[in-house]
Parts: sequence; C-alpha cells; structure tokens
Amino acid sequence: MLFVQSKTDGGPHCYYSLQNIRDLYYFGHGHQYLLALHEFTQLAGKIPMPPRFALGVFYSRYWAFSDVGQKEVVANYVAHRIPLDVLVTDMDWHITFYKEASEGKKDQAGESIGWTGFTWDKHLFPDPKAFLDWCKANGLRNTLNLHPASGIQPWEEKYVEIA
Repeated sequence: MLFVQSKTDGGPHCYYSLQNIRDLYYFGHGHQYLLALHEFTQLAGKIPMPPRFALGVFYSRYWAFSDVGQKEVVANYVAHRIPLDVLVTDMDWHITFYKEASEGKKDQAGESIGWTGFTWDKHLFPDPKAFLDWCKANGLRNTLNLHPASGIQPWEEKYVEIA
C-alpha cells in the first residue's frame, strides 16, 4: 500500500497500485464507542445480529458417526443436562473411499479420493431426511462438514444434473 499526497487537495490518497485509488476511512472517537458504531453503520449500513444458536454449544468430532451414533451423542448431552445447539456431522456423512485413498488413489481433480462428497453414505445414514428431521424436532441445528476441493465427481448421485 502506498500513500501519496494529492496534487489537487493536498490530502493523502491511498493506492494499492499506481492505477487504483481506494477510499480510506478513519474513525477516531476515543472512548465514545457508541458514537463510533453509530457513524460506522451510517456509512456501511446496519449489521444483522448473528442468530442465537451460532453463539451456542457446538458438538463436532472427526469420526465416522452414523445416525444412531450421533443420536447417542445427543442423548448423552441430554442425560447430563448440557445444552447443545448445533450438531456437526463430520465428513463421513458422504460417500468416502478410505481403502482407495489409503492406496494413494486420486479423484479427477487430483485430490485424495473421497475427501469431497455430496452423496449421503446410506450405510451410515439410511434415511438422511429422517435424521435431519429428528435433529430439528430435538431443537438442534445441523451442519454437514464439507470439503468441496474436488467439485462434483462422477459417482455423485446428482452428477448428471449438476455437471
């Protein structure tokens, strides 16, 4: 970043390159924090509050859980009266190829095969919709851990529709 003095108004101009000018804002409010926030929102617009669950308790573990295994985790939280807001279903929710990956096999994108996936592993989650409905009925948000490095691969259930 380069600061130069303007030839027209004498003030500093911020350049990321000699061809590109950027606006530079300085908020100097001392300890007047509310005024600083007010003036920032006047410039940038109102910022929505994150949803309450996003500030809550998450459970995440890199493990090949099944729907039954994740329900057991939730049951332990309930039994110990520990709140739980978000259940992270790690990457084994989708089809993986651990044997082939351990042999060094790569997918079409050159990534370790099975790292990326968009098709539920029906051995671990025979009825994905029922599992997600169960999470919702129990007041849980669910997030699926996804590593999208490889895009959509030919073995994916919706490959033809998406690719």
